Amino acid sequence: MRPPDTGGRWPSSQAAVHLAVVFLAIAVYSSSGWYKIQGPRWQDGTALYYAPHTGNVTCRPPYCAGSVTA
Repeated sequence: MRPPDTGGRWPSSQAAVHLAVVFLAIAVYSSSGWYKIQGPRWQDGTALYYAPHTGNVTCRPPYCAGSVTA
């Protein structure tokens, strides 16, 4: 069964829901980032230094420096 032909356009209700979800995702990520940037650890560089040293961030070959073999 084929979906109805909408002429290449979404129905208005589906488009509105899609745009609302996109807007909410942008709002959440933007406000979270803005909140974190205002913290003293991000402003003095401490958080940026410790973020890769938590053990949650790993480097796997071939993306690691020094992992290239001849």
